[in-house]
Order: sequence, then structure tokens, then C-alpha cells
Amino acid sequence: MIDYVSEDQPGLDPSLPIAKRKISIQLKNPALGEPINIALKSNFADGGKEYPKVFKLTEKAIDLTTLVVKINGQATDDYKLSKENAVIFKSAPRAKSKIVVTYEYANAKDSIHLAPVKISKMAILQTLKIYLNGVRAEAKHFTVTAVEESYSAVNLTDEVFADKDPFNIQFLKKLNVKVEYSVKAK
Repeated sequence: MIDYVSEDQPGLDPSLPIAKRKISIQLKNPALGEPINIALKSNFADGGKEYPKVFKLTEKAIDLTTLVVKINGQATDDYKLSKENAVIFKSAPRAKSKIVVTYEYANAKDSIHLAPVKISKMAILQTLKIYLNGVRAEAKHFTVTAVEESYSAVNLTDEVFADKDPFNIQFLKKLNVKVEYSVKAK
């Protein structure tokens, strides 16, 4: 009796019924004869669950020049990317394969978690200066909103993430925010 695991045998698709699997048995030394009385038996005679071929990545736009797909540490091009940002493999990776997909978003705003910057309510707004990656922002790049009695919030506008990338966010792959202001005397 010979036991085997179909996932470990190239060409044996465990999702197929046993009658459709291409199983051949050969002796290491053909001079010893041929196998006879071959009976096939399987835990999944009608075929097992097919391994997944489709892996959804994100709803956001992907910069395709940064997309890298690896299976067990090896880069592969045995896939296509759907319009819905799903990796679709031509043939399903084997069981227990480690699939790693790396990419960057096409839009800088999608890559950054934005939180308001708190400033003192005592700030003199005419002295407020905002620097984004070392470049001074203009009034169109931020808003100031009173939040509570003790502070206001500075929020960045979509202008910061314009296609022209005025603050080199995509180039630098980061966004440093520096806030300067004077405070009213008590």
C-alpha cells in the first residue's frame, strides 16, 4: 500500500474526483516488473474544496508600479489584478503557502491617517504658520475649527494631497506637520 498527500504531488489536483486525477505508479527499478492490482482510495473521493485563487486587496486605488506578489518568499507573475483590486492567480497556490502582497496607494491621502492638530484657544490666528514636510502651507491647505473651551483644531484640506503633490508626500513617503503660533497675553 502506498500513501500520499495529493498537495505534495505536483499535477494531482485534490479538488478533482479521484477518477479524474492522473495517478501513475512506477517502480524505481522498472526491471523488477510492473505494479499490479492497483486500487485507488481517497479521503475525498469526490474531490476536496478547491484552494482559493482570488484575494481582495483594497477598495482604494493602487499604484501598479509598486505591486509585488510573493508566494513562499518568491516573486511571481502568475496572477492578474482585477478592476476591483483583487489578485487572481492563474493556478491556486498550494495549501499552507505564504502569500505576501505589497503595494502603495495611488493617492497619498489614502496612505496617511489624518488627525486634527490641537492648538491653544489662546493662539493668535494671524500668527499661525503650518509647515508640511518643511514647506509653508497656505490658508487653502488647512482650516481652524473651535472645538472646546481650551483648544481649536487644525485640519488639512484635500488641497494638501493634490495630484501635483505640493508637499512631496508621495516622494518622501511621509508627512511631517509643524505648527507655529503666538499666544495672547493673559
